[in-house]
Amino acid sequence: MKKIVVCYWHLRELPGLKYKHQQEFEYSTRKRNHIVDDIISKGYSVMLRPTLETETLIIWIDKYRFGQR
Repeated sequence: MKKIVVCYWHLRELPGLKYKHQQEFEYSTRKRNHIVDDIISKGYSVMLRPTLETETLIIWIDKYRFGQR
């Protein structure tokens, strides 16, 4: 992995989080764990999706369960 991209499931930023939609970070296990722990501690759901083509880890954030509304 080369980078981490944080994305909101319905393209709407959620209160209490300091991350912007499609904000990018250089990849490290420590950074990934910090972001995930921060999101979960605020009560939101997290889904991790690696993309092999671009060596990117996408961290999806949602308030519910990643379904349609």
